[in-house]
Amino acid sequence: KQQVVVTLEHMEADYSLRRLLWDRHLTIGRLQAAGLTVDASRLSRTKADALAVGAPAVAPGLLAQIALPLDLTLDDVHLEGRAQLPGNPGQPSLAAEYVVTGGKFRAGQEGQLRLKATVHNPEVGAKVHTLRTQAMLRATLTAQRTFRQVSLEALVDAEGKALSGESQLKVDAELFRTSVGENYALSVSTQLLGTREAVLNLQARLPAGGHQYGGDWDLKASAAQLEPFFLG
Repeated sequence: KQQVVVTLEHMEADYSLRRLLWDRHLTIGRLQAAGLTVDASRLSRTKADALAVGAPAVAPGLLAQIALPLDLTLDDVHLEGRAQLPGNPGQPSLAAEYVVTGGKFRAGQEGQLRLKATVHNPEVGAKVHTLRTQAMLRATLTAQRTFRQVSLEALVDAEGKALSGESQLKVDAELFRTSVGENYALSVSTQLLGTREAVLNLQARLPAGGHQYGGDWDLKASAAQLEPFFLG
């Protein structure tokens, strides 16, 4: 039984077939897609949450393990689409619209992808009915087809009849690799009614060839801080 279905209405791409066949270098000058729809509404909410929480822990040495099968140049990206996500048990699925733009990915250069997304909860009586997200992903490719550095900045604004004033969640994450290992940094904070408060600060290191992380973390969170960012 399919739990995630992906469909695409239209796609255009400018690429070099000669470089792909002769040099094993995928060069895409422009990639545009419209009507890219992801239906994950059949995926249980519990399973989706577990995957999101557990993903960072299953791959020690993440940057060292990710290697592209060929050289890549990606100059310009524009993707538009929709998504259906699992809602609460017995309730309608969540509806999302998103736009992804950016590019400039090539060896030795930092590429960027920008995301703007809106997620709506049609559940009657939901305290939070809309989440609006703006995110920036930066990544630097190496000549060895691996990633030396990846960073993410995200802002999530919540809207709902139970909320009064600004409700914003900020996430900053960075992974970078050196000759002695990998370094990880994550900070999460909220801004509610004009007051910025930290939720999580994490610093971790993984020595080259190692399987055990070392570092520090500081967690200070309350239900009142996090509830605005859960649709329902």
